[in-house]
Amino acid sequence: MSLRLKVIRLFLLVTLSGFLFGRSADVTSQTELKPMEKTMRSSAVYQKNMDLTFIQPFNLFFRHNDFHVMLYFKEHPEYEAVEAMIEKRKEKEPLVWAIITRHDQTQIDHINNQELAEEMQASSSTGREIHYTPIQFYSSDETEKPHILLKFTSFKGENIVFDFYAAAKPLSKHGGLTDPERHGEISSLPIMWREKSTLASPKSKISFDGKNYKIPVEVSIPIFFKGMKGYYTEGFRIGGMTIGETDLKLVKKPERIEIGMEWIYKTNNDKWIYKIVEINDDQVIIQKVPETSETISARIVNEHLEIAEIKVTSPSGREGAFIIKFDPCLPDMVGVTEGQKLVSRFSISVDDRKALVTGKIELKKETDRIVLNLDPEQPDWAVKRAMLITVSREDNRYWVKTVVKDTQ
Repeated sequence: MSLRLKVIRLFLLVTLSGFLFGRSADVTSQTELKPMEKTMRSSAVYQKNMDLTFIQPFNLFFRHNDFHVMLYFKEHPEYEAVEAMIEKRKEKEPLVWAIITRHDQTQIDHINNQELAEEMQASSSTGREIHYTPIQFYSSDETEKPHILLKFTSFKGENIVFDFYAAAKPLSKHGGLTDPERHGEISSLPIMWREKSTLASPKSKISFDGKNYKIPVEVSIPIFFKGMKGYYTEGFRIGGMTIGETDLKLVKKPERIEIGMEWIYKTNNDKWIYKIVEINDDQVIIQKVPETSETISARIVNEHLEIAEIKVTSPSGREGAFIIKFDPCLPDMVGVTEGQKLVSRFSISVDDRKALVTGKIELKKETDRIVLNLDPEQPDWAVKRAMLITVSREDNRYWVKTVVKDTQ
């Protein structure tokens, strides 16, 4: 499975694991080390009688796109917006991910790579609609007022023409954190950062099967300026947490904390490997391999691993990262008794933009499962997207389910 597919799947399904339960039965411990992949600052080995079961339940994703464009429109019987994330690639056609939003806020993905779309369809656990379609893409060389044209056929066979003209030069002062409004409200907690943005010009058009739909006015200053309800961004970073369900089988885990040791999980469609790549005193750095787009910083506390930070980078190799931190560290569940609650604070950052979303996370162990409530407290729009995560266990099998709390 390609690196690009694995990371795009993060937008659609569970792709991470964490530290929750006690020792699993029938799991093979490692006795041999594989060659180290990089030079480490420390080769310390912890030989304590530690329980090294490792299940992390957050479904995280991150992408750094070159462009994002979006147009709202009126009077369509089913849809209210079309948008696209665009990634330029060397010696390849741009990767275009177009999204149609219905009035009920459900969304349909259209991707211009057939193999990728088919693999995503087979592996998706979110119920999100995913379709392959060729997408004609044109981008002007104009830097003051960019122009982007997209033409594609929708999942229903509609011929869509998305013709975006910028009303003004994109500026960093119009960038910042995006309020997603109600889009995708039943499927994710998204964090979207815009480097430079501007509104759509009145020249912009959106049509389905040759019929144009009216784009609402966003800003109007008579004589001087008119901006429509459409947006253009250069440097669009999107990350967050999504809903999903997965069935994990832990087939191998370390017998000690040592560089090179691995956790190996099997799912219905894939195999996930997490490797210890660095140890510094009580800090343990764990990476998902071979793509290394996910890094977990954990600490050894009372002979258990506790999560301090999770970092996810973009599959394209572009700069940037989605980072979620826990203070205090997210507790390990081994010593938690039934009915006991543990509370931590979380903070989400994108690159060096700190604490874009903050709140609390509460963990509770029930008879047959772990329940995690992740409750954002700011900004206001994020409060409505609290996430509920449950992890059930039977021996070395784990069932992880994530939903938006208001939709359960």
